[in-house]
Amino acid sequence: MTAEKIHAGVKGALADMAARGWLAENCFINPDETAISTVERRLAGGRYDCVVIGAGVRLPSNRLALFEAIVNTIHRNASG
Repeated sequence: MTAEKIHAGVKGALADMAARGWLAENCFINPDETAISTVERRLAGGRYDCVVIGAGVRLPSNRLALFEAIVNTIHRNASG
C-alpha cells in the first residue's frame, strides 16, 4: 500500500458519493497528538449525517486508543 493508492481510493470513493448525490468531504489526520483537535475543528465546521473512520486508524491494533478517542470525539461534537 502506498500513499498514492490510498489517495486514489479516497478520490474514487468521493466521486462515487458525489455521483449518488451525496455531499462528501475528507479529513485526513495524522495519527498523533493532533488527531483529536483536527477532527474537532472539522466537525465544528458543519453538520454531518455520517462520519467514516478510515482503515488506517481502525485496523492497526496499535491505534486502538486513537480509534476510541476519535469515536468519542465524534460522539461529543456531532451528536445530532
